[in-house]
Amino acid sequence: AEDGIRDIGVTGVQTCALPISVRAPASVSARTMFTLAGSVSQAPPGSTVQRQLKVNGTWQSRGAAVTVKGGNWRITVTAPRNPGTLTYQIVLVSGSKEIARSSAFVIRVN
Repeated sequence: AEDGIRDIGVTGVQTCALPISVRAPASVSARTMFTLAGSVSQAPPGSTVQRQLKVNGTWQSRGAAVTVKGGNWRITVTAPRNPGTLTYQIVLVSGSKEIARSSAFVIRVN
């Protein structure tokens, strides 16, 4: 939606006025590197996006990236050694304040 969060291929709750797009693989092999990428509409270069992983029902920050021109961002992640599922969200922050949040998305580890 033009006034909410949008993940490519993922449906969920629309939470704010700065759309965050996310490109992520549906599945990865254990112990391999993969990339999460996307853009934040209208975010100036230098904005911080955090990768958050859901662990035991709680969101934990597990890495961050800084946006470049066009609000684009990219985060490289190493998959864990054990098969399972990873539930992520991307959060745009300013200092300690959350500005926008993507819908949660799942990556399967084989």
